[in-house]
Amino acid sequence: MEQPDEANPFRGRWEFPAVEPERGGFAGEALAHRPGERHRVHVAMGACLGHATHGILHRRLKLEVHAGTLRRGRTTESEALTWVALDGLDEQPVSGATRKVSRLATRVPARTSST
Repeated sequence: MEQPDEANPFRGRWEFPAVEPERGGFAGEALAHRPGERHRVHVAMGACLGHATHGILHRRLKLEVHAGTLRRGRTTESEALTWVALDGLDEQPVSGATRKVSRLATRVPARTSST
């Protein structure tokens, strides 16, 4: 999790890394570069886990949630990064948007029956 900078509406809380892709761009591509630019870590982006919307003040956010794997770097090298177990998220100061992302990241896909 990261602490957003002062320009971010979620500043002061721990949040999953997020980006606002260029118009017509893809969130997964933009997100793959964000941790390296801000924290000197490399994250390999995985599959899209789902979508959600979130309202904050006068903004309506469209959230696209992706899996990711830390490939290079250490989160301990940046004061703005920390590891938080998903089952310990309730003990952290996080936004409602982060709780929505957490639910998408931890949901178990429904099983389909072949009968």
